Amino acid sequence: MATLTIHSLVFLAEAGNDAAAMMLDIGTRAVIEGKHMLTFRNLQAVTVRVAALGLYLALGCALTASPSAAQPSAEAEKAAIRAVIQRMQDAWNRGDFRGYMEGFKNPDVTFVSGGRFQNGWQGTLEHYIRDYGSSAEARGQLRFYDIRIEILAPDAAQLISRYELLRPEHPQYGINTRLMRKVAGRWVIALNHVSSTETPPTDAPAPAK
Repeated sequence: MATLTIHSLVFLAEAGNDAAAMMLDIGTRAVIEGKHMLTFRNLQAVTVRVAALGLYLALGCALTASPSAAQPSAEAEKAAIRAVIQRMQDAWNRGDFRGYMEGFKNPDVTFVSGGRFQNGWQGTLEHYIRDYGSSAEARGQLRFYDIRIEILAPDAAQLISRYELLRPEHPQYGINTRLMRKVAGRWVIALNHVSSTETPPTDAPAPAK
């Protein structure tokens, strides 16, 4: 059976262990009130089996319930974010602009493009439908690639990626800089900045087959 002496309790109490501090307090009051004929010198030899067992259980529970054990790994979070981007790409390419917009924080996402702020979630959806929704040629074929993700906090991440929108007229090649936020357990884009050109980069990798 585990045992603790007064020295062990003092050490743990000074280290911030509330259970140890409480046991010391109980022992001190027992001595002062005369409920047990003990002095601190005698108390050093007392075996506190039940209290020690409770303390060890408390310490074990604290370790088991540590935040790091409950949080998903950084790689799992990155995979979840990549899945969001993949769903957005797939939705765009089948002409589902509302499905594409599900990857953005609604209604208060911030879009920055062409040196100005865009018109929020609904305004951006309407812009996509108006300017890209007339035909498959106008919509083009979208691809995100060279995706780089850094987890900043349990509910925040930075994403930088390249993209291309291939279509007969006015193709686009550019870079997205995105602030991802985890809202109600789901990763969404809270801030989206786009820099684009119609000139294809010379180092763009070929699409995966």
